[in-house]
Amino acid sequence: MALFGSFSLILALVLCVYTLLSGALALRQLAIARPARFSPERLVETSRRAGIASFIAVTAAALALVYLSFTDNFSIDYILHHSNRGAAEGL
Repeated sequence: MALFGSFSLILALVLCVYTLLSGALALRQLAIARPARFSPERLVETSRRAGIASFIAVTAAALALVYLSFTDNFSIDYILHHSNRGAAEGL
């Protein structure tokens, strides 16, 4: 599950970079108003879809972290340092 979370974050990073670059290219093509190889409307649409996909990837990584914390998987450094098993047993 930790590998899934890491893969989701890397995928989200790649998608965010694509969103930024394709959106900037589409804005530049719209500002110049010259015929381009790709239509700016198509670039805007793919940029929007990549942004949605990056949100889904980050959400999947967060859900993986929540799942690992509820199952007390201490192989993840964040869970090891930010969870307290003793407080739950003391109740």
